[in-house]
Amino acid sequence: MDLVNPSMLGSAETFSREFAKPIERLHDAGAIERFKKLTSPFIMRQLKTDKSVISDLPDKLSYDKYCALTKEQTALYNEVEEQTMNMMQIMSRKERSGIVLNLIAALKMSCNAPEQYENNCPYHDPEYSGKAQMLFSI
Repeated sequence: MDLVNPSMLGSAETFSREFAKPIERLHDAGAIERFKKLTSPFIMRQLKTDKSVISDLPDKLSYDKYCALTKEQTALYNEVEEQTMNMMQIMSRKERSGIVLNLIAALKMSCNAPEQYENNCPYHDPEYSGKAQMLFSI
């Protein structure tokens, strides 16, 4: 939240004192309610379980399938992580916040398929993506 709306939740010390500690340690209902009031305008989420959203939707069914990264994906994942961690060592706290968001997106892409992360990637075939291999096996 501090990245997109600086100081809305106060300094790190204030946030910890007013929200984090009371909510995490004490389960303080008042702190939870104050936090919800501050953040609710920024949270846009609708659940399929909320029948007032769309009453004729079927229940959501999900099945978890686990797959391993290929050796190419693992190498790319490790490279992206190492490069980012090296960059973060020389950045300020505020700059690191933005880099963390980029890191999450880059790691997700590398886990999907190497060519999703790099357009000019030499690994174009589905054999280089654990997820693609799982999809084709299904």
